Amino acid sequence: MAVKKNFYLGIDLGTTNSLMSWGKVDLKTKQVEAKLVPITMTSIGSGIVKKEILPSFVYYRENEVPIVGEYAKAMLVRQSSRVVKSVKNYMGTTKTFNFDGREWKPEEIASLVLRQIKISAKDFFGFEPDDVVITVPASFDTDMRAATLRAAQLAGFKCTEDDGSTRDILLDEPRAALYDFINRQNREEIPSSLIDFNEPRNVLVFDLGGGTLDVSYHTAFFNTEKNRVDVDDIAISRYTRIGGDDFDDLLADRFIEKFRKKVDIDALNDIERDMLRAKFVSFAEQIKVELTSEIENKRFFGKPVENVTVNLLRGNVWDNRTFEYDLSKREYDEIISPLLGENFSLSDVDKFGHIDYTKAEHIVYPILDVLHKAKRKMAGIMPEVHAVLLNGGMTKVHAVRERLASFFGLEPLTLGDQDKAVARGATSYHYLLHKEPGFKPKIVTSETIGIRTVGKTVQHLVPAGTVLPYKSPIIKGFRVFYDNIDYFDLIFYRGERKDIEPPNKELLKRRIYFARPLRKGEEIAIIVKVSRDKVLSFEGWLKDDPTKTKFTVEVVTDKK
Repeated sequence: MAVKKNFYLGIDLGTTNSLMSWGKVDLKTKQVEAKLVPITMTSIGSGIVKKEILPSFVYYRENEVPIVGEYAKAMLVRQSSRVVKSVKNYMGTTKTFNFDGREWKPEEIASLVLRQIKISAKDFFGFEPDDVVITVPASFDTDMRAATLRAAQLAGFKCTEDDGSTRDILLDEPRAALYDFINRQNREEIPSSLIDFNEPRNVLVFDLGGGTLDVSYHTAFFNTEKNRVDVDDIAISRYTRIGGDDFDDLLADRFIEKFRKKVDIDALNDIERDMLRAKFVSFAEQIKVELTSEIENKRFFGKPVENVTVNLLRGNVWDNRTFEYDLSKREYDEIISPLLGENFSLSDVDKFGHIDYTKAEHIVYPILDVLHKAKRKMAGIMPEVHAVLLNGGMTKVHAVRERLASFFGLEPLTLGDQDKAVARGATSYHYLLHKEPGFKPKIVTSETIGIRTVGKTVQHLVPAGTVLPYKSPIIKGFRVFYDNIDYFDLIFYRGERKDIEPPNKELLKRRIYFARPLRKGEEIAIIVKVSRDKVLSFEGWLKDDPTKTKFTVEVVTDKK
């Protein structure tokens, strides 16, 4: 319906915040002008408000309709046990949330956030849109993407065409950020000299949000035939659950240690400790923003920033106790240093396979991962990075930008509001989908997909960087090990190793049932497919009885 009204819509379903962008073609520039949809929500002390950014928090009132947004976020410090935050981190998992006797899956909770946006769009446009693009982390695996599609479907968005085929509704967040950059450059909002796409440019997008980190490497170039800048995926980092929450947790830990001198925290019960921790995490987020703003203000006026200090003062934190803390830039940098990967450099790309992944929970590891994949794809040639484009709210933090500038030896591009770029880019992508039927940018898999065979061995099926959609040749060699069983387990893994050991991770497991008992030694053949949405499906059969034993498995989010 949206396209009938000449509107193009994109949703950034974020870990911390969510928003919707809408756009229409500017008749003068012939480019999409993207703006944000005001979202209606309840706010403590202000009643019903309309704001551009919706906190991705859901508050479950006892036996009442859940509340999404600012009110829910505020209730985190009052009733933390009844608030769900960062549900995006659990998409595609078996994690459930229980409230008042009902079990909620992550995609059901995410659908409430999407529904809040959809209802707000109806108030804004005068009709309820069902044609949108929704962004996801580039490293989301097949179950995470399937869960996101399910959330969109539950919220009332159209996920399939009339013929039943899957619609092109999901867009990787780093690619969205790059589309926004290109569109703003086309609209002359930013200088074309920053990245000149008249020659192919290699752009690394670093997208650090509230809960996840995406790093992707693209080639972008001006397509003279189509009169547009095209973007090709080259490599995408593995799924990395690092974000603003982790930075805030480290700072909150420091605050709590100081507060122990006033309150016997160990004497509190679990609910009380959770409530207290939620308060300090909120304080950490607030002072992080204040410190970053103060540093940027000093830099703007050319003043030194190393000695910048901000004060945090909060009354009646617990049992009428006040909390005060002076946080300096130097101390903040020291607190979060474990997340910055300060001991790594570009030379470690060649050593990537030998890095201890258990000690790699930092922002540089996925950079090394993506450059390692790109180098392998380029026949061993070290990939050149012409520009580093920052996206995500956490890239506003001084320490992150400083670390990246040091790592790459060039200043990252931080133009506009990083919180809004993904939604705006999704709007630009939605426009391209409708403007040019058949528009299919080059999209690749983020990680190698393999299947467990004998013992702990994993056979690689779809290499990282494979262009999508993909259909494998017939894969044989899977044999039944026992007589008289009527099922066979297919276990898929993601990762570069050829066994099941970490950092390889189980991607999904599906049990296939047959109409008759199987015989030991019977061979099963399969064909694996990966859609442009990066959702995996497969079909197979018993080699000696293909007609009667054929099966097809579409991946769903219910992992049994």
